[in-house]
Amino acid sequence: ASDQVDDAGWFDVLLEVYRGLDSQGVPLQLTQAWFYLHYADLTGYELSLERDVAGGKLSPERRYMYDVSERGLRPSEQGDIGADHIKFLRLVATKSLDRLVQIGGIDEILPDCWLLTRQHASI
Repeated sequence: ASDQVDDAGWFDVLLEVYRGLDSQGVPLQLTQAWFYLHYADLTGYELSLERDVAGGKLSPERRYMYDVSERGLRPSEQGDIGADHIKFLRLVATKSLDRLVQIGGIDEILPDCWLLTRQHASI
């Protein structure tokens, strides 16, 4: 992807991923989720963590599912994604891995966030 998109941000992403992989305190799923989210952003497919696929503002009272065809979150009563997931993903989008590992209680939501970011980054 870096051959197709000329952006110095690739070096920052690579450095952060290497640091995450080198640190035993950073879970592999967290490093991968961080990479997938930033990879999608650099390739022009930033995941909206403010609006759903219909353009509505994300609500902490609603559940969401990832819509592969629309490349975003869709409201769904059976959705796996809730307010804690969205808050965490917003942090993943803006913070470094060494800051993210300091957040407690991510073990329960990390697998869902990892899957969502992996689906979103796949092209």
